[in-house]
Amino acid sequence: MRATSGQYNDTMLRFPARMKADLAKLPVLAVIERVGDDPDVRRLTPEAVQKQLRALSSVLGWACRNDYIESNPAEGIKPENARSDDEKRLPYDTADLELIFGSEVIREGPTDPTKRGANF
Repeated sequence: MRATSGQYNDTMLRFPARMKADLAKLPVLAVIERVGDDPDVRRLTPEAVQKQLRALSSVLGWACRNDYIESNPAEGIKPENARSDDEKRLPYDTADLELIFGSEVIREGPTDPTKRGANF
């Protein structure tokens, strides 16, 4: 059963984030087959898949505690980070921080947060 949970994880990372009505009527694997590897189709994020897995694990955990199933196959399954290196957020470098914190708004703005206006 554990392999099935891993397959769920891998499959959902290929699932589109939004679908047209005609796709919504299809089974999951048919949707994935239909959208294929189209780069214009936005996929579920690892965070969204993790949220789904937590919900699934919760339901299966309840079923396990109430003797409907012997074990929770979704327990401990986490999605891999499916983001490419190009999509990963890069930290600010020193020049960026100097530009931000050296700006007039920051330098000359009030230090007391309660005295800052809406434009701050």
